[in-house]
Amino acid sequence: MKEMSQSELHPHNPWYETDTVRRIAIPVDRVDEIFDRLESLESTFQSAIARQRDRSPISTPFPVSTPYPVSTPYAPYPVTRHKEPISPEDGIVPASSVHSTGPGTQTSLSQFANNNVFNTTMDIPLSHSSTTGNLLRSAPAKALLGHYPSDLFLHIELRRPVPEGLRLNAVPASQIDLPTLSPTETDHLVRNYFQLVHRFHPILDQRSFYDLYDRTVDHGARPDLPSSLVLVVLALGSVAAETPNRMDANWSPGVKFFTPAVRLLLTESLCSFGGDPLLPQALYLAALYYSYLSRPLLAWRLVHMASTDVQHYWIRSEKLLRDGSQDQSILRVFWAILVLECDILAEHHLPRSGIEKIVDKLPYPWSDGPSEPYMHRWLADLSSRRLLNRIHYVLYAEAEPGTGDNQADNSEETQSSLPNLAHELNRQLGAWYHLLPHSIRPNLEIPPIGIDDTMVTIRYHTTGDIIYRPFLYQCTRRLRLWRISYTGPWQ
Repeated sequence: MKEMSQSELHPHNPWYETDTVRRIAIPVDRVDEIFDRLESLESTFQSAIARQRDRSPISTPFPVSTPYPVSTPYAPYPVTRHKEPISPEDGIVPASSVHSTGPGTQTSLSQFANNNVFNTTMDIPLSHSSTTGNLLRSAPAKALLGHYPSDLFLHIELRRPVPEGLRLNAVPASQIDLPTLSPTETDHLVRNYFQLVHRFHPILDQRSFYDLYDRTVDHGARPDLPSSLVLVVLALGSVAAETPNRMDANWSPGVKFFTPAVRLLLTESLCSFGGDPLLPQALYLAALYYSYLSRPLLAWRLVHMASTDVQHYWIRSEKLLRDGSQDQSILRVFWAILVLECDILAEHHLPRSGIEKIVDKLPYPWSDGPSEPYMHRWLADLSSRRLLNRIHYVLYAEAEPGTGDNQADNSEETQSSLPNLAHELNRQLGAWYHLLPHSIRPNLEIPPIGIDDTMVTIRYHTTGDIIYRPFLYQCTRRLRLWRISYTGPWQ
């Protein structure tokens, strides 16, 4: 998820600590030089952050019950985006007005998430400007690094070779070689899946899957959807337990299970018009496998297919989905697809599937049995995705505020509304954090303990990074203008 990795780029204004070196533009195909420049930039950021870490206390969000200080210069309402007022009536309500049914309960977070507190905007704008590529093409980055081509990382992904076993080749089912499943090997992989993958992507009912798995092992894998789902789970159980090898371009643990599975899914999806929930489940998990391999374009293709297939359930069973009486597994797939698609679209400009317009009308999923901490974390992730999409819409729908790329950035209206926008969005982030159940709420004053706390902490900090990035652009622009006025343009 690239939005998470944005925190690695969270700078403390090191761009003008040394003389700016203007470099000439480079063509897209000079990938090695591009990576060298990115590594140099990353090294600069890391050095600057290391120097300032001891001097920069970790900030914590506003408590939900704390109103704006009397002395604050920011008026909470109304604020505008492109002459469009944003006020409580439009869907953003004060964080302090959101009530919890009790600390440490799943109900509090669910109530907060369903209280329309993040507005109904669920989609990332088509022309949004919050990608890493947009960051590199901003005016301050251009001054430091020179010109970067548009959609740089998309071009890099398009040039990456895809191993034969990972290619999306539609093959007749009769020509697909299915592996022999040995319980001595596969039982361990299924356990890996539920311990390492399911806790972050709980779309399967564990009991139902084990029934399906036992039948598949007993009768052998067949060219059908149940076998495809089992094979994808085995592939994920393989890859999730391995440490990625960045030096091996063909690194793909579990590919012997994945290759026949994805080819069966491609064949099935070409003839499917909804009706079998196993297909969108398996397509989503196959997209997740590509995400583990850091192949966003292939992941996007499959999650897009999963989205168009699962949307048939909305067309046929809208009322059941709205009131939550539909099988919870379908509701979970809707939300899981939305989050994965948005994570990809936040970093790459690719076509949308339209699922956000449906999910915006759906309730949040809930657990059929005793509530587990991982379900709380997943619900927290879903609600944070709504807030992230809201931020994309408010701050990055068109030209990015403060980039210096157009005259509107320098207008009095933009500079006066930006602090109010960021302050209100940060209040929403603080409300989200404080309404997390105590069992999953990380302590932001200390390093996270374990992968579970790390994932929640990353969501919190990267959301804050995206909220306040426009101020970084403003600061670097002002510093550049100050240097020019102080030293003269000839320096």
